[in-house]
Amino acid sequence: MVGSGKHTQDAGHTFRRELSMLDLTMTAIGGLVGAGWLFSALTASTIAGPGALLSWVIGGAAVIILGLTLAELAGMLPEAGGVITRQLTEAHKVAREAKALTDSQLG
Repeated sequence: MVGSGKHTQDAGHTFRRELSMLDLTMTAIGGLVGAGWLFSALTASTIAGPGALLSWVIGGAAVIILGLTLAELAGMLPEAGGVITRQLTEAHKVAREAKALTDSQLG
């Protein structure tokens, strides 16, 4: 294991500060795959020509909107886990509502 192995506690949650070899390997693979978008600019420009610039501008605007949305959510939920905590909470609510709906329909 890499790291100090110390535990941190924040608002009743305990996290371990350590990475396994699998964690490090997956991080490295993610970095290699994630760098592939750099080559897509070259490929797009050779296929689409100058129109590829418009697609990058549209994609950049979408990423900016997504980033601002996530920043707003993180500001609304200043707790350990941030935006993921919100998604897990909402997913559980949706699952409960779906179960209640199917239970009421089935009898």
